[in-house]
Order: sequence, then C-alpha cells, then structure tokens
Amino acid sequence: MKFAMRLFWGGVTILAVSLWVVLSNWHDVKGLYVSDPASFRSAEGRIVSSSTYTVTRKRGTYYHYSIEYDFTVDGKSYRSDEVTFNHNYSLDEEFAQSYISKYPVGKQVTVYYDPHDPSFSVLEPEEKGDAAVVLLSLIISALVVALSSGYLLKRKAFFHKKSSHPSTA
Repeated sequence: MKFAMRLFWGGVTILAVSLWVVLSNWHDVKGLYVSDPASFRSAEGRIVSSSTYTVTRKRGTYYHYSIEYDFTVDGKSYRSDEVTFNHNYSLDEEFAQSYISKYPVGKQVTVYYDPHDPSFSVLEPEEKGDAAVVLLSLIISALVVALSSGYLLKRKAFFHKKSSHPSTA
C-alpha cells in the first residue's frame, strides 16, 4: 500500500508542477493550441522599450530580451511584451541581441492580435515554441494520477472485501 500511496502523491505532485508550468507559460500555450494565429488581425504598433538582461543559473548564463510595444484597436490602447510564442532567452548572447537589433525603440511594427481579445498579441505569430513538451507532461501527469488513483481504489475495495468475510479456521 505504501508504493501505491507514493505513486498517487508523486502523480499529484507532477500534475501540480505541470499545471504551474502551463499557467506560467500560458501565452505560449494559448498561442500554439488555443488560439488560431491565422485568424489574428493586425494593427500598427510602436516599440516603446527594448533591452537585454542576463540571468545566471547552474547551467550557465541566460541572455534575455525585453521588448515592449503599444498599439491601438478600436480606439483602445494596449501594451504587450510578447514577441513570439517562444521563450525570450537563450544561452547564446547573440540570440537576445538579434531581437534588440530587430526591434529598436521607436520602430513602427505590425502587431498581430486576437480579434476576440486584443490584449492577446504578438509580433511574430509564426515563431512557435516548445509548449508541446509542457502539454505532453500535463497529459502524462494526469494519466499517472488517474491510474494510481484507480489502483488505490481497486486495492481498497479488494482488501475491504477480503477482510469483511469471517475467517474459517
């Protein structure tokens, strides 16, 4: 029974972490699976900030870009920092610098937005990320939780059935 409980709680933990990853990367997931970028509309926008920064981790130094732009849809102003449906960092310093060079402050840009939710926008909708890995981990996590829960329920019912019969000795 200890193994089954460990399996169950391990599955719950994996599911919780997977949900956290999906929610923290919701823009990428929504851009790849929920929204249809082909149905996006476009508006003229302007880059309002463009910079790079670094984050050092055990695996190395990650080079990030931070680009903000504003645009107007039906008289309402919006601001976003989503350039692609992908991560905004790499271990390669030239990666971040290439985006800063491409999108300097003041540059006029075409912004692609969801017509049902203009706050959901991106500059490069064709640039896809690796959200498939996130969704796959979520599906596997859900299966682990479901299977371990089913196993626990079956064992519990089986043991209760056995113990409810009086022993014949």
